[in-house]
Amino acid sequence: MLMLLDICKTHRQRYGYLIRQKRIALGMTQKRLIEKTNHAISIRSYIALENGKVLQDMENYDLLFAILHIQYNYECDLDPKLEPILSKLFHGWNTYDKVLCEACYKKLIQMLTPYQRYSWEAAMITCCQILQRNLNNEIELSAQEYDWLLSFYLAFPNTIQSILATVLYSYQYNFPHDSQCLHTPIL
Repeated sequence: MLMLLDICKTHRQRYGYLIRQKRIALGMTQKRLIEKTNHAISIRSYIALENGKVLQDMENYDLLFAILHIQYNYECDLDPKLEPILSKLFHGWNTYDKVLCEACYKKLIQMLTPYQRYSWEAAMITCCQILQRNLNNEIELSAQEYDWLLSFYLAFPNTIQSILATVLYSYQYNFPHDSQCLHTPIL
């Protein structure tokens, strides 16, 4: 087993959410996952980890990564490189500048692609691709995209969360059964 050098607090929170999603995708209960760790992590600590709390023992992350086949980017911390682009994206989003948003999505995907074998980076690429398609084609999200974005929402940086909040709300607001219920006269 590899010993983690260090994972910053933000990344540990991010990966706590990814661990939760991977566990759910595998159809595994929290109890079953804890059993697979030979109870190296208490259920209470594990639940806290899934909810974004940071565990102090770095070996617990390494153990969970190994069990769930989650890949962590030890090569470099991309956050400082992504931050200026995320700031521009946020500005573009708030000023309705589709050209700037498009350029930022392309740049983010380009920067993340060499690291796509890592779990968080792969999720960011998928998120940017969905948001880019939504921006370009002005199409509604599919139910699968909506579910995926909602399930990984907390693993993304605040800038992306803010954009997603608008996109996800728009999907909910335009959901067909809601408008049908609103327009059906009550007898």
